[in-house]
Amino acid sequence: MLCVSNQGDSKIIFLDEPTSGMDPYSRRATWDLLKKKKEGRVIILTTHFMDEADQLGDRIAIMAKGDVKCCGSSLFLKGQTRRSSETRT
Repeated sequence: MLCVSNQGDSKIIFLDEPTSGMDPYSRRATWDLLKKKKEGRVIILTTHFMDEADQLGDRIAIMAKGDVKCCGSSLFLKGQTRRSSETRT
């Protein structure tokens, strides 16, 4: 899937959980490839792993039941989460 998505120099690439089921070494190699290939492209990917979103995403959207609950940079989302957890305690 990753090889096909990088052929033809596409400017927009959609990836659905590209590292799901990979071992940690392969997962890191995939991250490195995506980081190298993202210059001049829009890469939209889905993931269940927040560390992956943190590593790869310039902007991250968190969805639940089909609705976007929060969207922003990793730093922004971490601040939102921190404020949310302080409110609950």
